[in-house]
Amino acid sequence: MRLILKNKQKQYNILIVCLLFFMSIPFSFAKPNVSKHHQIMAGLLLHITSFTQWQAQENQSINLCILGDDLFEEYINDMVKRRPQTRSGKLIVITRSQQISQASVNTCQIIYADPKKLAQLWATLPAQHNILLVSQSKEFINQGGMVNFVRDNKRVKLEVNLPAVLDAKLKLSSALLKHATIISGNPHRKISERKTHDEN
Repeated sequence: MRLILKNKQKQYNILIVCLLFFMSIPFSFAKPNVSKHHQIMAGLLLHITSFTQWQAQENQSINLCILGDDLFEEYINDMVKRRPQTRSGKLIVITRSQQISQASVNTCQIIYADPKKLAQLWATLPAQHNILLVSQSKEFINQGGMVNFVRDNKRVKLEVNLPAVLDAKLKLSSALLKHATIISGNPHRKISERKTHDEN
């Protein structure tokens, strides 16, 4: 029991240290054209790579795919240059695209979708996948999104759709969930699949 508590405390301490690290980065190489909110979101995105477990993830890298307009620009690249690996030693690779195909979607471990590209994402995403979906939209969680960024004055908060996370066979660290609002949304299903499910 003491060992479990000690490990949880260690995870919590690591989380706090990481958050403080990311919060301190904007002052060291902030880009004037990247808003403070998006600086924080960029830090959180990279932070999430270390607190997510993928099922049978054998790749030596974590591919973070940015779909649509990239409001993080070179700022997130600078962060990756300073810390190119996750806590488990996997390289963080960032790819950007205005379009996503069924072939390319499966190369991503995390997809950050511009809200304007959510319809494209839902149309392309297979019903069963092992991808963490992140965005910043009021409707994102209700549509089946997993991690939603919410702007609250000068802060950025996290909403987590735990059923959708579990449906994708992903696991988020309890240390991360402690700092998020847990929302019981539904996993994403395409319209045709929803009708079939409802009929059954």
